[in-house]
Amino acid sequence: MAETLLSCYDLSLAYAERQVLAGAEMAVSLGESVAILGVSGSGKSTFLRVVSGIELPDSGVVSFDGRSLLKMSDVERSALRLSRFGFVFQFGDLVPELTVEENIALPLEFLGRSRREIRSAVDDLIDRLRLEGCAKRRPHTLSGGERQRTAVARAVVHGPQVVFADEPTGS
Repeated sequence: MAETLLSCYDLSLAYAERQVLAGAEMAVSLGESVAILGVSGSGKSTFLRVVSGIELPDSGVVSFDGRSLLKMSDVERSALRLSRFGFVFQFGDLVPELTVEENIALPLEFLGRSRREIRSAVDDLIDRLRLEGCAKRRPHTLSGGERQRTAVARAVVHGPQVVFADEPTGS
């Protein structure tokens, strides 16, 4: 049986007087794909933000690779998200001032990778995701599908162990 990579137990979170998460639990092993299903407003996006360490729960446990995210500092959680997680947000959240290739390159630049490594990885994903004609364009000039493929490329360019995708096929 594969070792658990990401887990959470008894997560609770409330906004004002509205309970968004109550006793949420999950365990994910390396290589496993998991889908979170629920009606609109049921807390799916909130759950992803909590298990990825973007937001902290009111109570419960979140662990990644044997370490508690809740015991990490903000800096440690940010470093974890940068190096080992990838994100495809519900609405893409591309940087509007950057081109497609610049958006894809962002995680590698933040990680201090060489220009050669960045160029190679970005070119490979642009080719594989059929974004060749879009590389020099800004997000506002792209179709919904092109924006979504750019967001997916940015999420996976650095080879994360976990990709959090919030409605990745919405476009």
